[in-house]
Amino acid sequence: MWPIHWAVVSSLVLYECSHCSGDSIIHAYICIFVHWIVVWTCQGSLLSTVCLFIFQMGYLLGEYYLTETAMYDIKWTIPHCVLSLRLIGQAIDVFDGTQREEKLSKGQRETALRTLPTFLEISGHVFYPGSFMIGPQFSLRRYVDFVKGEFSPIGELPASLRAGLKRLLIGLFYVGIYQLGSLVVNNDFITSHNYQSLPFWQRMCVVGLYGKVMLYKYVSCWIVSEGACIVGGIAYNGKTTDGEDQWDGCENINISVFERAYKFGHLISSFNKCTNHWVAENVYKRLKFVGNRYISQFAALLFLAGKLHSLGHPVSLWTFFFCRNP
Repeated sequence: MWPIHWAVVSSLVLYECSHCSGDSIIHAYICIFVHWIVVWTCQGSLLSTVCLFIFQMGYLLGEYYLTETAMYDIKWTIPHCVLSLRLIGQAIDVFDGTQREEKLSKGQRETALRTLPTFLEISGHVFYPGSFMIGPQFSLRRYVDFVKGEFSPIGELPASLRAGLKRLLIGLFYVGIYQLGSLVVNNDFITSHNYQSLPFWQRMCVVGLYGKVMLYKYVSCWIVSEGACIVGGIAYNGKTTDGEDQWDGCENINISVFERAYKFGHLISSFNKCTNHWVAENVYKRLKFVGNRYISQFAALLFLAGKLHSLGHPVSLWTFFFCRNP
């Protein structure tokens, strides 16, 4: 298992250093090293889990504060957001591994880590090809089971190239829609006098189209990344009742539901699925002891706002909350 870890870690670190983050890769390894030391020193205690949660969140928010500009920046903080979610998830899964089986929910039992992860397992999970830049999120338990060949009774996965290429083609199709659509409706047009001079109903139609086109930027990236996870094999999700292979273990966007959505709940269930599931399991459900689902929902939204948007858009936060709870 170790050579696979080394190949994953070495190739991805070299790629990220030379093409993406440059010297900023040091931030990733500071967080990984601190995480590894605390996990192995404290053996998954509740206090260490809370401290790692605060450290990873604080480090990321500090990065946002020190590097953000007035523009929407594509920089190393994007993959670091994915990294911090994975490390927080690892800490929580290690804590779950110290609990009695009957105290855990079904989802917690599926991701709990009964043995402490090695430094190579932690790094290999964080830097897995196809998902370390923008996701999708998946647990360390899934990664370890994949590396050990436990996805299949015979240790070998069925052919995945066809399914992966299918997602690639769909992703490229959405890339084309985004590129063409952004030529017509874009930030410059929305803030222009020509847009402001349109009748109200036309402005509403245009802004709806604009929002849809902008979302395709994320949709296309997630579908391509999912295709890479399918080809790699980590997206394998067993067989259907008809005996067909399922490759939706890393599905981050449900295209059919997303495209036919007519209410806010459809968007939540179909868009950024893996991150939404992560937050539901590790934030929302963990606050069950509060006894108020609205407080739990608001805390989950606050976490997402801070993680993904640096709390810079409070109006968006309240909009999401009230749309979710009309």
